[in-house]
Formats: sequence, C-alpha cells, structure tokens
Amino acid sequence: MRMSTVVSKMTDDSHMNLYGNFEILRNSRFTSSSEDDIDRLLDEKDSANTKRATNNALAAFGAYLADKDKPTDFEMLGSKFLDENLRTFYVDTRQQNRELCKLSALRYGLSRHIKAVMGVDIIHDQAFSVSNEVFKAQAVNLKRLGKGSIDHHAETKCG
Repeated sequence: MRMSTVVSKMTDDSHMNLYGNFEILRNSRFTSSSEDDIDRLLDEKDSANTKRATNNALAAFGAYLADKDKPTDFEMLGSKFLDENLRTFYVDTRQQNRELCKLSALRYGLSRHIKAVMGVDIIHDQAFSVSNEVFKAQAVNLKRLGKGSIDHHAETKCG
C-alpha cells in the first residue's frame, strides 16, 4: 500500500506507531508504542553485516578464552577480568591460517556487544586503558608488517 493511501485513510484522531499500527489517541500528536515495538526497533537497528561481525567477534573471543582455560561467561566477570584478557587477546589473536589479523572489526564487534550487555565501553572507559594501549601498539605493529592498511578496491561502474 502506498504511503499516500495510508495517510489518506488516517483520521484527525488516529495515529500510526513505529510499525504502521494505527492507534486512536484523542487530542494528541503522540502515539503509544509498546515495549515490543521498541525492542523490535532496537533489534533491527543494526544491519545483517553488523550482526555477523559482532557474532564473529564474540565467537573469536569466546574461543580465545576457552583455549586459555578461562571462563567464557566474561559478561559476568567484570571490567578487570575483561581488560586483562582483552590485553592478551589483541596480541595473541591470529587468523585461522595462523597469520596476524586486523583487529578493528573484532574490537568494534566486542565493543557493541559489551556495551549492550554490560553497559561498559571498552574503547573509551578508563578501566580499559591497559588493553587499549596494547591495542594501539598492536595496530602500529600490524601497520609496520603491512597488515594494518585499508585495501581500497577499484571503482565499479554500473550500466
């Protein structure tokens, strides 16, 4: 249904919430969105690629912790545990072929998850200053080794 058709069907005292549901609100310009509407909005804010990158980062960090015989439920163990283990994770992490890997995607994926679950910002919070210094040092090291640069692709022409 076209938006102009939907709008024309609305009356002066009906309003549409986030997901197109009409609700009658007398003398109000505001709708009443349910908790489900808000939860759905938050769940759908990230693209499929962002969700995949976050899941890959969580899988890598979980595998790292398991490999080091450490608890994998890091969300329950606090900032100190997280900072100590991120510090070594940034240095020890390799691709599956054992070569050094770019860490930015892993770091941002972990950051998104940890911020959502724990309310902690591993990139900006002072509690993570040690792991952030190690991250920066490893990024410099990767650049020296030719692994830290961005690979630009040739422009694709359509048509």
